[in-house]
Amino acid sequence: MTAVGLRWRAALGSPAFAGALAALALHLPALRNGFVRDDVPLIAGNALMRAPGGLGRLLGSDFMASMGATAGLWRPLPLLTFWIDGRLSGWTPMLFHAVNLALHAGAAALVGALLAQAGLPRIAALLGALWFAAMPAHVEPVAWISGRIDLLCGGFALA
Repeated sequence: MTAVGLRWRAALGSPAFAGALAALALHLPALRNGFVRDDVPLIAGNALMRAPGGLGRLLGSDFMASMGATAGLWRPLPLLTFWIDGRLSGWTPMLFHAVNLALHAGAAALVGALLAQAGLPRIAALLGALWFAAMPAHVEPVAWISGRIDLLCGGFALA
């Protein structure tokens, strides 16, 4: 086998790759989902998010201000990602869900890489990454667009 083939074989069998692949495979059906629960007022029906020139006000205000509520939270990064997704997708939900899916796959890859770098046996790191990818607690943040906050927080914590 060539050096390139050996590198690909090692990459495909790595805990990081396995975790990311499992996350993608398990949560792929989420791409068919629409806007649900808080997604509707926060994204689909949010006039400030869709308005030209509204980005500055959106990012500088309370997380729920554009919905006419107050949460006492300032979360500019998730709002910015929603704003970008909306502009790129024409406000259809599939891209929003694809970004959440990619964030979860990235987090699962980070778990696999961290476990392998911590010196765990390869099988333990692999099982840990697969367990993380498949945890039922991750279904909601992946399938619910507003759950992106948890995915971003988890990804940054793992990084």
